[in-house]
Amino acid sequence: MIGRKWQKIRLNFNNQKSNKYMKCPKFIIQNGFLILGYVEFHHELKQNESPVNGGGWFNIKNQNLTFWKDSHDFGKPKAEDIKKCIDLGKVLGDIDIDNYNIIINV
Repeated sequence: MIGRKWQKIRLNFNNQKSNKYMKCPKFIIQNGFLILGYVEFHHELKQNESPVNGGGWFNIKNQNLTFWKDSHDFGKPKAEDIKKCIDLGKVLGDIDIDNYNIIINV
């Protein structure tokens, strides 16, 4: 129909209508902790009002856990900060990172 506006409807995994954004694998570094989670926006991972030292995305594939990209909310993290959090065991989230090969590509 001419003049009719069509809107694309996104469906989530249960075939239900979803909002514009989907939850994605993201991380931030705050208070010396690497915080992982599936969220729409990086700021949802904040634990408190302390400053955040960057963030990005993570991907799990073939026993590799890859940290990549940067956060639109908090900017690019330093690779050294990610490595330090992992080495000290300061990781929060539902993912047991000990089961993966770690790749840092930020």
